[in-house]
Amino acid sequence: MGHENDNNNDSTAVNNGTSWSQQLSLHVLKSCLSELQKELRSRKDLLIPTFVGAFAFGSTLATSTLIQQRLLRMSTGTRPRFIPSSVGILSVSAASLASHYGAIYSYGATTSKKETKFVDQFKNYKNIVATSIEPTLDRRHSLRVVFVGLIVFKLMAGRFWAVAPSSFTSLGSFTRASLPARSNSYASSAQRAAIERIGSLSGCHTCGSRMMFSIGKKVSFHADHMPPNAVVKQMNENWFRKKTGMVVKQRFYPQCANCSGIQGGILASASNELKKFKSTNSFAKLSSKKPNLWRSGGGKLAHFHGIRFRVCHLTGAVIAGLTVYDATPKEIEGGNKSRFSYIEETIHSMCDRAQIFCTNQFSSDR
Repeated sequence: MGHENDNNNDSTAVNNGTSWSQQLSLHVLKSCLSELQKELRSRKDLLIPTFVGAFAFGSTLATSTLIQQRLLRMSTGTRPRFIPSSVGILSVSAASLASHYGAIYSYGATTSKKETKFVDQFKNYKNIVATSIEPTLDRRHSLRVVFVGLIVFKLMAGRFWAVAPSSFTSLGSFTRASLPARSNSYASSAQRAAIERIGSLSGCHTCGSRMMFSIGKKVSFHADHMPPNAVVKQMNENWFRKKTGMVVKQRFYPQCANCSGIQGGILASASNELKKFKSTNSFAKLSSKKPNLWRSGGGKLAHFHGIRFRVCHLTGAVIAGLTVYDATPKEIEGGNKSRFSYIEETIHSMCDRAQIFCTNQFSSDR
C-alpha cells in the first residue's frame, strides 16, 4: 500500500510538473505574442508606407514595360542597346520618385487621426506625381532620391535594359547563366542537364518562370539557341560578315516549353515571310521591306513580364524605408532631405577616397 501511495504521489508530481511547465510555456508564448503585437502596432505607421513604396516601384516598372510593348514597340532585342537601357534608367528613376512620394503620402494618411495638423500639410501631396514640382521637395532633393534609387537597383542585381519586355528572338529580361553552343546542333545530354539546373535557379530567360509546378515532367527547360538558328542564318548572310568571315556565335539559355513553342511559331511565320520576299521579283522588293528575323519576336509580340516579381523590385521598399524610418513627422513631411543629403555626401566621400587611392597606386607604380 505504501508503495502504491508513493507511486501515485510520483505520478501526480509528474503530472503537476508537466502541467506547470505547459502553463509556463503558454505564459511565455502569450507574453512574446503580446510584445510582438505591441511592436507591430507601434510600427504600423511605418510598415504601410514601406509596403506602398515597394508597390509603387513595381507598378511603375510594370507600367513602363507595358508602354514599351504596346506603344513604343520596344523589347530587349531593340538595337542599339542603349535605347532600352536609357528607357530603363528613366523608368527606375520615376519608380524611385513614386516610392518616395508614395511613402510620404501614405504616412500622412495613416497618421491622420494622430497628427491632424500634419495631414493638413499633406494636401499638396494628393497628386504624387505632381509633388516633384512642389517647393517643399526641390529638384535637387528629387535628384538625390533618383540617384539613391539607381544605385540600390544596381546593387540588387537589376539591369536597366531588362525593364523592357522580353523578345522571343533575342536575349530575354531574365537572362543570367548560359552555356556555349559549338554549332547549331541540339544540346548534348550533359548540356541539357546543366540547362535544367540553371533554369531551376534563374528561371526561363524569356518569362522568368522556374517551372516549380512541373514536378514529374522529363523536361522543364529547353536549351534555347541564342540567337536562334534561323536568325543566325540570316545574320551570317550579311555582306560584311561574308567578306570578313565573322560568324555569329551562339549560346544555350534555359527556356520553358511554353516560351519555346511561342518562339517556334513566331520564327516559322517570319521565315515564311522571308521566303516569300526572296521569291518576289526585284521591282516588288523595292516596294516592300525585307523581314528581319531578329526583330520578329519583339514589339507587340514580346513577352510582358511586368507582374513577375524580382529582387530588384525591393528597391522601392528601401527608398520608402530611408524616407520614413527613424524620422520625425516634420522630417518626413519635407522628404527627409537631411538623410538623402547625408547619403549623397557619403558616396561622394567614398568616391574621392577611391580616386586618391588609385592616384597614389598609379604614382607608386611609375
